[in-house]
Amino acid sequence: MIEVKPIDTTKAIAVQSECDLILNDAKQLIIKDNDQYTLANELLKKVKGKQKELDVERKSITKPIDIAKKAAMDLYRPSQDALTKAENVLKNGIVTFATEQEKKRKADEEKLRKEEEKKAKAKQGKLNERAEKAEAEGKTEKADELREQAEEVETDVAFVLPESTERQQGVHFKENWKAQVFDENIVPRKYMIIDYKKLDKLAQAIKGKSDIPGVKFVSEKTVVAQADKGLDLG
Repeated sequence: MIEVKPIDTTKAIAVQSECDLILNDAKQLIIKDNDQYTLANELLKKVKGKQKELDVERKSITKPIDIAKKAAMDLYRPSQDALTKAENVLKNGIVTFATEQEKKRKADEEKLRKEEEKKAKAKQGKLNERAEKAEAEGKTEKADELREQAEEVETDVAFVLPESTERQQGVHFKENWKAQVFDENIVPRKYMIIDYKKLDKLAQAIKGKSDIPGVKFVSEKTVVAQADKGLDLG
């Protein structure tokens, strides 16, 4: 059985003062000669030692918690996995059906629109024919009236059918827009991301001059320190 004990904060509070003193010493140390340089190195090793000591203390508290959390996650993982799969299956089915229905609805809309447009143009055509006949008979006013009626006929018909799927309480659709690149050769440069991770890996391997246009390899020094072997960590 996993036991998670109450956290004793006494030691953590006590060590805080010691760490604050170390930080104050580090801030006040100005390296201007070899003695100060050596002192800085010694203090750095002390810092690394204290970090290691605190890491051991911290893990003595967090490890049982991590083990308990993992045990709880493992206990419910099969059930959670089954429910996640069920959710995905249902969502995919719902989206597929709704998409097919929406596609059918739009096709029906377009069919009705074309039918109404055909009727409207036929009506417009008949009015124009009557106008031409009236004009041929010398009935100018009647011809003008018929042409005006023909112009008023709406041939650009907008047809909107109601949604074919019923709205469900507690379940709704959310549109997520995303980009799909179909030709990366014409994508503007401002949308390109430089792969610094790959370039840094190459620079570390070559350790010299770059032959990549627009890129130079530079070396930066970092300090690597080990804990003071004489420091008591127990």
